[in-house]
Amino acid sequence: MKRLIILLLIVGCVFGDTIVFKTLFFKNGFSDVEYLGILDNKVYYLQHNVIYSINCNKVIEISNSDGKKINYDCLSNTYTPKTLTELDAKKNPKIFLGGVCIAIGGYLLHTYPDDMLCSECDSLDDYEIHSNNKQLQWRAGIIFTSLGGILVALGI
Repeated sequence: MKRLIILLLIVGCVFGDTIVFKTLFFKNGFSDVEYLGILDNKVYYLQHNVIYSINCNKVIEISNSDGKKINYDCLSNTYTPKTLTELDAKKNPKIFLGGVCIAIGGYLLHTYPDDMLCSECDSLDDYEIHSNNKQLQWRAGIIFTSLGGILVALGI
């Protein structure tokens, strides 16, 4: 039981840094983060296993879990990001929704010209139905491709 309490105390103190920064009129802050360092005039910190950054000129102070101020210099580069290796990429496969949308749109546009002349159409009404279906396929292909491009631009 004592080991569990000690372990909880140790883990609870790991991410206790606080970053106070200024916005237009107010002071804001991030607490329970891990200060990582400074790179290219940005302060990097870890929160909920995600790395974030904020412009260094907006930061007012950085303090550790004990409340002591951490000295920082915006001109120095103290943070070195971990480079992604091939093994990391295999461990964390990501499905990019934007790429899937572009692939679906490309398939719809690629198969669009197939069977433009309706060989099974017996009347003008049959040809009109066939033409409307092809136009719907073309529009769906354009929409999927456009949506995919927007999602890729957003990194999704």
